[in-house]
Amino acid sequence: MRTTFDSAGTHEVTLRATSTEGVTDTETTSVQVGDPAAISVASLSTPANATAGNVTVVANVSNTGDRRGSTTLDLRVGNRTVETDTVSVAGGGTDRVALTTDLEPGNYTVSVAGSGTVATGWVSVGPADRPQVPSGVGPATDPDGDGQLEDVNGDGQAGLFDALTYYNERNSDVVQNNPSAFDFDGNGQAGTLFDALALFNDISD
Repeated sequence: MRTTFDSAGTHEVTLRATSTEGVTDTETTSVQVGDPAAISVASLSTPANATAGNVTVVANVSNTGDRRGSTTLDLRVGNRTVETDTVSVAGGGTDRVALTTDLEPGNYTVSVAGSGTVATGWVSVGPADRPQVPSGVGPATDPDGDGQLEDVNGDGQAGLFDALTYYNERNSDVVQNNPSAFDFDGNGQAGTLFDALALFNDISD
């Protein structure tokens, strides 16, 4: 015997049975009905520094209902769906789902959509052989996508410390051998004091 409830909560159920002899018996009990699965893409984590090739983002997928449920996730780059995956999430739980796609150097808006919800992030992808100055914490990056590596120290953002790092590293082989990436004043050379000043002015704007 099956029955359907219109809402979650505690419901009283009465079962009445009549024997072939005409004897009727009833029994009442309480039934706890949980909320159905309610899945959403709660947030999206993107890498601070990505290099050309396979780039992975992580979606946090939550289920605020009481029952396990599943949904299909779409990874989108701009308006283009590039990867799909199906995830099953326990009631009241959150799963981290990694989605990977191949990206060329550039700046991208990425999003993960599922169950009518969307979480959006931003990814800056640099060349696979992106240079790193000796005192940098990682490969230099191009936060604004103009082809120049303003994030000199590789911490994922362009700031005043990058101008200081550039000044200190202006004579390093990394800067001298990559003029197109570090020529901030546009004179065709990298590593001059005018480059350091141009970077400082660009970051300060």
